[in-house]
Amino acid sequence: IFIPGLWAFRISPTPVIVEEKTTWDDQSGFSLKYPKSLKLNPHDEDKENYAHLELTSATHSGSLIVWAKDTTAATIADFVKIKKIEGAIDTTLGGETAKKVLDPDTKQIVISVIKNGYLYQVEVSPTDGEYWNLLFSDISSSFKFINEGKAQNKAVQPETTDEGQGDYIGGDEEVI
Repeated sequence: IFIPGLWAFRISPTPVIVEEKTTWDDQSGFSLKYPKSLKLNPHDEDKENYAHLELTSATHSGSLIVWAKDTTAATIADFVKIKKIEGAIDTTLGGETAKKVLDPDTKQIVISVIKNGYLYQVEVSPTDGEYWNLLFSDISSSFKFINEGKAQNKAVQPETTDEGQGDYIGGDEEVI
């Protein structure tokens, strides 16, 4: 019904994934929330990057990958210039100034940010576009920087052993 003099606006809420979520805290200084129904592969075999998380679904083709990498760029503007990226859109990731790029051929979407000298990227390859685009928005909006120190490269992580730890079991007693 139209009533002269009154304006009506329809507000469409931003869709969200309504699934139980879990949090991933990464050693390279970020955390994110993702649906528990997704499979998370931290790609421990990747010794070059600080983070290489891949999220996949048993029912939807495509994937979402989160990276933490070395970069020679000092700022995100430098990164865009060095990589000769065209059409980058201003956005944020983890509260930091970032750039979002859509590859028109592959439909891949990437958000990139530089923090503390490291490049962090969230990218989606949306074979099942509607599902993954919604997840991309949901997961990237949950992305937060933690542990304000340096990112830790998986290649230089010290391995923990029991040597030199004594026979301390826990509590207040030492077992000899």
